[in-house]
Amino acid sequence: MSVVTTGCQLSIAIVFAISAFTKLRTGAAFRSFVASLVMVPGPFRYAVAAVLAAGEVIVTVLAAGGVAAAVAVAAATPVPAWPRLGLALAGVLLVVLSAGIAVTRWRGLRVACRCFGRSETPLGGVHLVRNALLLVVVALGLSAPAVTGPLPVAGLAVAVPVALTTAVVLVFFDDIADLFVPGERT
Repeated sequence: MSVVTTGCQLSIAIVFAISAFTKLRTGAAFRSFVASLVMVPGPFRYAVAAVLAAGEVIVTVLAAGGVAAAVAVAAATPVPAWPRLGLALAGVLLVVLSAGIAVTRWRGLRVACRCFGRSETPLGGVHLVRNALLLVVVALGLSAPAVTGPLPVAGLAVAVPVALTTAVVLVFFDDIADLFVPGERT
């Protein structure tokens, strides 16, 4: 497993774990997420919200499992393919969520972002940029060469802090962007 792949998987695992947790932590949080899916016809909102949240949990498990595999596999054992599946699923979810954001904006609807819990920022361009950056992380992780065997300690010393920093910046991207270009608040 390469340092790049491990870092990307860890970043995606953290971002998707936080996203899933903030949607699923309480019934009110989940209902708020459901209500934000205005681009989905009413009767289907709960089902779509459940599928999206479940997808985020699955991505978290697969990507975090890839990091665990990088740390624990025996040198002669090939790294399993399922961590890359987690990254690919993250890419699919990001494209679907981005399409939802684009449709919402195209229809002129002002809906508060529920990507990471409660927010006053309506879905818009800053969220599309964040998703594009997450797609770059996914693409880097998928395109990095697969290496068998455990990741050296020095590789983890680089991958973990970079992944944590990347995840924090991406989770708080709309707040950070608002510091430089004040956005709309609902």
